[in-house]
Amino acid sequence: MSSSHCDQHLVSQRFPSRRSQQQQDRAGLPELQSVLALYGPEPAVLDMFYFHRDILTIQASGWNKRKAANLEQTLAKRYMKTMQRITEATEDLEKLTVELSLQDDQVQQWVSDVQQWTTAWGYLFKIQEGAR
Repeated sequence: MSSSHCDQHLVSQRFPSRRSQQQQDRAGLPELQSVLALYGPEPAVLDMFYFHRDILTIQASGWNKRKAANLEQTLAKRYMKTMQRITEATEDLEKLTVELSLQDDQVQQWVSDVQQWTTAWGYLFKIQEGAR
């Protein structure tokens, strides 16, 4: 029996798994075998703290790889959802403008008023923070 096969056998005896092979691969068991090979042929001698730390490190590494691989798709979905929300909000604003018979310049004046109001309050809060 080879050393890596012995390591795999000892790991499976100590930590029986009810997971499928695909789940085990995602959990990093192939990497775990290589980590165990670094520590020698008898993983039972390993301190359990280090053993669990290595397992967590391998799982985190796998999670990071999957995250990086899916990042482009995730960001594209997030962008599409954001664009859809912006479109819906714009349509709602247009409906409200028509419903209230508002002119665009009046809406722009309200936006300007709110921006000035928040700027003034922000300035007041900064003054209060500085006085403390």
